[in-house]
Amino acid sequence: MVLNFANPFSVNIFVQTSSDHLKLFKEGIHRAKLIREDLKGALIEQDFKKIKGLNRSYIDMAKEVIRQGEYFLDKSNNFKLGLKVAITVENFKAFLSTVSRKRKDDPRK
Repeated sequence: MVLNFANPFSVNIFVQTSSDHLKLFKEGIHRAKLIREDLKGALIEQDFKKIKGLNRSYIDMAKEVIRQGEYFLDKSNNFKLGLKVAITVENFKAFLSTVSRKRKDDPRK
């Protein structure tokens, strides 16, 4: 949904196609890769504040990749591409469930 700021009471609904969601899905994967590269550098430098921020950014990006991937799967009829997207979405979900499980087991909480 896109708000029209010229008239705050009018709302324009922009419907995204499956190709739009695929583009956003791929962009999210690319950004997640860049965050991982930055995280490697921060680990080498042992910049713990930066590591914490990058971890949070990576988790947020993983959630966005999952969301866009699921939107794509809802709108697409392409089986081969849908299978690749579904596998990637499931891998990100598995990663997030592992992260949340580790947080619950963390004795420092």
